Amino acid sequence: MAFPRECYDAKTLDFMTHVLESAWRDVERLIHGRKLDYTALRTVMSVRIMAGVRDGDSDPEHLKQLAVKAIANVFEGSDHGSGSAAS
Repeated sequence: MAFPRECYDAKTLDFMTHVLESAWRDVERLIHGRKLDYTALRTVMSVRIMAGVRDGDSDPEHLKQLAVKAIANVFEGSDHGSGSAAS
């Protein structure tokens, strides 16, 4: 999912894209190359980042954690156990 350009200025778009890409690298380790709908996963992460930014969060590490946690929660109770990204 691309962030909606009509809703954000260029600086905010760049910031959110950077956070998303950083979070995605962590999620890739979490999903271990499984055949999943990556577009859907990235959409969930994007929505979480946009919600954080909307609420005034400007800490890239915190936004990244929110995005990764959204995906880790999907895996809770699966064969990943707690959904931890640890290898």
